Amino acid sequence: MTTTETSSTNANWRPARWGWPDAAILLVGSLLLFTGLGVRSLWHSEGRWAEITREMLLTGDFLHPTIGGEPYFDKPVGTYWVVAATAAITGTLNEWAARCPSALAGLCTIACTLWLGRRLWSVSTGRIAAALLVTTYGFLFYSRTANADMENVAAIMLALVWYWSQRDQSSFVDFLVFYLIVFIGALMKGLPAVIIPVLAVVPDIVMRRRWRAVLTPQHLLAMCVGLAVYFAPFVYASLGKTGTYQSSGLE
Repeated sequence: MTTTETSSTNANWRPARWGWPDAAILLVGSLLLFTGLGVRSLWHSEGRWAEITREMLLTGDFLHPTIGGEPYFDKPVGTYWVVAATAAITGTLNEWAARCPSALAGLCTIACTLWLGRRLWSVSTGRIAAALLVTTYGFLFYSRTANADMENVAAIMLALVWYWSQRDQSSFVDFLVFYLIVFIGALMKGLPAVIIPVLAVVPDIVMRRRWRAVLTPQHLLAMCVGLAVYFAPFVYASLGKTGTYQSSGLE
């Protein structure tokens, strides 16, 4: 296997097979992200994710986040849902369950960095970039913390991977998957998960003069479906509010 790949301007680019260096980077990343993940007690904002999820599990209401029974719609509900899913799988809501989604998102980000590096530059570039990421303190810190940031980052990276893997395709499904990724990512923390990938791919669309392939009815339809997925939880939560719950995710 060669250590260089064809430039991203080549439409005939084919991904090189992943080798043991890639597996080693992912293994080291997994060890750094998951080892002792639940040992440290919850601190600072981590308690918010654990408590809101705990009250959702107690009440069975997953659309109206509360802390101590009081409305708290500071963030979209997506990150609480993934923590609740982790708790359901493991059978308990604890420090590990609260942080596991962030660690998984971190591992996904490492894999996306490996792929994008080799897609846009070369195999060695992807490995160097991923190795730098794995050994970055800030990245490890947030990947081992219960928060919404890493899920947001993972969605951005997944959207970019999808764009570059389907760059020369323009079917409804290709557009739809892209918008589902970014809008589900937006349900984790906010609209940066949509804005950043779009800003990242626009230069390529402009430089390659791909407007005709992008400005199509199937693209518009896919975007509308993605928007509907994003707004659905907020609208449904607003319609189903009880008299004591006045906080609005739409606002």
